[in-house]
Amino acid sequence: MVQIDIAITKFVNSFAGQSHFFDRIVLEILQMNTFKMLPLVTLMVWLWFSNDPQGMRRRFVFNGMAGGFIALVITRVVQNLGPHRPRPALSGEFEFVLPAGGYTNDWSSFPSDTTGLAFAMVLGIWFASRKLGVLALFWSIFIIAFPRLYGGFHYVSDLVAGALIGMASTYAFTRIHAISDPLFDALMRLSRDRKALFYALAFIVAYQTSTYFGDIRKTGEKALHSIGLK
Repeated sequence: MVQIDIAITKFVNSFAGQSHFFDRIVLEILQMNTFKMLPLVTLMVWLWFSNDPQGMRRRFVFNGMAGGFIALVITRVVQNLGPHRPRPALSGEFEFVLPAGGYTNDWSSFPSDTTGLAFAMVLGIWFASRKLGVLALFWSIFIIAFPRLYGGFHYVSDLVAGALIGMASTYAFTRIHAISDPLFDALMRLSRDRKALFYALAFIVAYQTSTYFGDIRKTGEKALHSIGLK
């Protein structure tokens, strides 16, 4: 698998630096939260408010969001506690050409928490609507995952592992009815009894998801640094 990862990364990296415009589009424009996670969140908001007499779409949206949170926790724990895997751009296994606008850090590349969150949401959208699920899938592959490979953040196996963790998280949460059903029922009661509070909280969740929980992640990292755990 390592050799396959390197071969694919070298092939994709052979296009880096050939077009300043393309590099900037992939690594700056497409990596903005507006183009990355916001479209998936928008699809979930659309499904939440779409015509759904039986309430199944809302249940799947909830499962996708819950799966995304679970996937983020799992991928971050594996990254922080598992064996460190250098990012392709920093591995030194071959001469990596950093595309214009590219940057990287020395965090472990395995697995990709970005694809973990994205593909957890994709499966929730897929359960709610096959057509929108296909759209979300292609968006996640080409707009969310590909720039991570092109910029040297992750190998293909990192992206695939993150995607599998994300989908498995949503699927498992959906299937474990003893947990998912009571939580969803409580959420629906809150939406009926305390509508203003519910949608205020829903807005916060949607915003944090679309910005990839950036502020929360930075706060957690600073807290770990302050107590000497990172």
